[in-house]
Amino acid sequence: MSNHHIGGLTLSSSSEQMTSSRPQQEGKLALLPVEVLLNSTGEPGKDKQAQILSHKDFKSLALSCGVFFRELRQAYYCADNFAAFHSALRCADVEAMERCYQLANPPLHLERKISCHCPADKPHKHHRPIDDVLECLAIGSVPIDRCIKATRWLLSKGCDANEQKDQVWYLKNRHCGHMPELLIDVLGNASDKVRVEGICEIISMLHSHGYSLPYNMNLHKYHITRNDQKSKPGLIRKPIDVALRSYCPISFLELLLQEYQSHGVNLTTFYNSYPPQIESWVGNCLFTRYWLQSTNLGNLLWGLFLDIADPSTVWKEAYQGEAADILESKIQVLAEYGAVDSNEVIALQSIVAALRDNPFNFELIDEGHDGKDYWEKLCNNLHPFSNDENLLRNHLLLGMNFRTELNRRLHSFIFEAEWNPWTVWHDYKM
Repeated sequence: MSNHHIGGLTLSSSSEQMTSSRPQQEGKLALLPVEVLLNSTGEPGKDKQAQILSHKDFKSLALSCGVFFRELRQAYYCADNFAAFHSALRCADVEAMERCYQLANPPLHLERKISCHCPADKPHKHHRPIDDVLECLAIGSVPIDRCIKATRWLLSKGCDANEQKDQVWYLKNRHCGHMPELLIDVLGNASDKVRVEGICEIISMLHSHGYSLPYNMNLHKYHITRNDQKSKPGLIRKPIDVALRSYCPISFLELLLQEYQSHGVNLTTFYNSYPPQIESWVGNCLFTRYWLQSTNLGNLLWGLFLDIADPSTVWKEAYQGEAADILESKIQVLAEYGAVDSNEVIALQSIVAALRDNPFNFELIDEGHDGKDYWEKLCNNLHPFSNDENLLRNHLLLGMNFRTELNRRLHSFIFEAEWNPWTVWHDYKM
């Protein structure tokens, strides 16, 4: 008998009052009075101190005979601090989640200590219901559509879905209104079309419930990175790092730019200090406010190279030049939202030209040709901007040097002075 079709709870005074359409059980256990059986387990909902059995024990007993099935189903769902509900969450099983909710009414804001495998900025020590589902998403333990349905169910029940409390950003701020950074990190490491679209659907769902995109990301990891490593690609520091990748849909970039608009700020406006309207969005982290951001054109180019030429990337161009077309469309969106100035547009268009002038052919990749020539060709188009005073910057410590952070834009595209394309290639091959 499966426990997946358990009805409502009704306590009877003896086994003689039990009626069931199932075949009559003949075992001696089924003949014992209910009072005797409950004396061994504790009465559901009343004798919690006496209920020493685990939820697994309750399940075994409930399946052993019809009497236990009727009397212990609620005890099973309540046992071990609603372990059955948490088990359903960790499988993103909405049907089981709803059944637990109806029979045991578990507290949806309950936090519990866990051993987590989420690739978060700092390891999770506690999980809320939403964190269990996002862990399923992060490690890919269940299909993406189940994560979408489970997230929708939790939001419909009023569950919290803001940043995880173990993260540095949350600890330094009284109010946290942004969704977990983990979602953007997972999107940044996904390139399969179905998975990317599913993650974006969850992000849009959270955004529609009032959770903003994070302003900064992985500040703890960046803070402990050696200065000579800070210019290298790999660590996602802000949503736009993901938004400009070829596999990421334009809708995500638009959502990010709309976030700036909703806070009443413009990305080409110069500010002498962080605008007060983004105070709660930027927040405090590591004793300062990281309100200034920049995107290194070199690292942007490297991300596009990986999208096109890295064999491990699931996303592939549907036709030669698709990556160039996608980037050009995103530049147009940036311009429409007033997020780039004329110098930045020229530099970004040079990357589009590099992609168009140097179509990549996987058939030419072998042991003697590993893509390095292609990387060199792309870099040649970007090289002239390494001496452009309008773009050349040293932003490795951006946000840490207050004396140089007057009259700045919230975000700008730059050519990082410390960036070395050959070091990037060397690290990639190693």
